[in-house]
Amino acid sequence: MSSSPVHALRATPPAPSSGPYDSGDCLLTVCIATFRRAGTLVLLLDDLASQSCPPQQVVVVDNDAAGSARPVVDAFRQRCGSIAVDYAIQPQLNLAITRNRTVDLARGRWLAFIDDDERALPDWIAHLLATQDLFPCDVVLAPVHAVLPPAAPAWLVRSGVYDALSFTTGDTVPASAMRGGNMLIDRRWLRDAGGRFDPAFGQTGGECADLLKRLARSGARIVWSEEAAVLEPVEPPRLDRDWILRRAWRTGLDAERHTQRTDPHGRHWWRRSAVACRSAIAVAWHTGSAGVLWLAGAHHGVRRAVCAAEALGRLTAAAGGATARGETRSRDAHSRPD
Repeated sequence: MSSSPVHALRATPPAPSSGPYDSGDCLLTVCIATFRRAGTLVLLLDDLASQSCPPQQVVVVDNDAAGSARPVVDAFRQRCGSIAVDYAIQPQLNLAITRNRTVDLARGRWLAFIDDDERALPDWIAHLLATQDLFPCDVVLAPVHAVLPPAAPAWLVRSGVYDALSFTTGDTVPASAMRGGNMLIDRRWLRDAGGRFDPAFGQTGGECADLLKRLARSGARIVWSEEAAVLEPVEPPRLDRDWILRRAWRTGLDAERHTQRTDPHGRHWWRRSAVACRSAIAVAWHTGSAGVLWLAGAHHGVRRAVCAAEALGRLTAAAGGATARGETRSRDAHSRPD
């Protein structure tokens, strides 16, 4: 079994293991990057302690230079002595660098990534490992089910903009569906710069999708586990129409930025011009139809407006405006635009 490093366009990836518990490599680490979410972090850590298949190690890296998560982690360490807990502060405001630090501290062969505002159901880890065992692979992705508050507007509930992706367990995940928030990765794929979260996406989001697409291009097998779902309570600020459209804009922006950074022809003027033209047409079409569909119901209009915002993001990146400008780190940078 090969154990050599993985590079961005590697031709011969490491062979998949025959299961998650080979030859002493049984240690699983849960990696959590956090930023000023002590209230949700304590709930997540308690979820991990209640797993039917608990992790051997939990790594929490705090992106708050003041170390606001330390009391939560210290209290968890005292409550749950059976799990090794490692805590560190990564002060640079960059989610990708923070995620990379969790990888540096992890001792597990398998790394399970979950966001600090999510809830892990009791069989979450068991389902991730069972999927890897049944469908030998390098990465397992799973759904993130948004939990809307009772006060969520009807148009938002009916629009489906927060609906989770869904595939059959064992399916190979298409590139268009690769995103973070709930994933299990063979640590051997994260050993060098080619298998690290890219800091260029650390203030806009999209670092997980970028990493997963690079791993897939390098030969990693990425499969789906429908059963290993986690829950994400939606905070009130994210019920706002403008927030939803900004997230859609970042999704389009990051998709095009990823292509420009990884495709050999990604930054050629002729390709960017073609993308800009197609995206401009899509923006006009979706914007116009959103206005018409709004008459049939706000939920129809919002769905089409989201498509327009994603196209505008691609247009922005193709036109050379793909920077973190205006998207500097805030609490919402730890949410998933990807």
